[in-house]
Amino acid sequence: MSDDQIKAVILQPYYDLSAKSAIGTAPHFEIVRFRFAFDFIDESGEFPVLKTIPAETDSIDLPWFTGIPQMSYSNGRTLITCEMPKGTITENVTKKYSCVGIYVAGESGLEVDDILVAVLLGQLAYLTNADNHTVQTYLDNTLAGCA
Repeated sequence: MSDDQIKAVILQPYYDLSAKSAIGTAPHFEIVRFRFAFDFIDESGEFPVLKTIPAETDSIDLPWFTGIPQMSYSNGRTLITCEMPKGTITENVTKKYSCVGIYVAGESGLEVDDILVAVLLGQLAYLTNADNHTVQTYLDNTLAGCA
């Protein structure tokens, strides 16, 4: 898919927290939640357009569903599956959807302290009570190089 249809960014806290956790200077690093939301879409023109996800993003606007991702690891890749079951949205309500935020647990472990580490962005969609919505993504865990 082209950049005008889908975008994804791993944010700096992912790298900082995983590195600090590895050397014991930060709490256990674990992806604990995802949130479906409507954000990073420009609706001012004739058609919705994906915005750039700023590197310093620390939250997403208008989250309306929170879930626990299913994850697996194989050959340097972490597969993250985010699923919203059919019947989750209130009957006769339509939700605007465009992005998924991936979160790790903050120091307290409480949901309010979750830290955003990745954002997946796609074209605007409208979801209802009849929809089951699943998003899957990979995080590649490979060495870029060593000095």
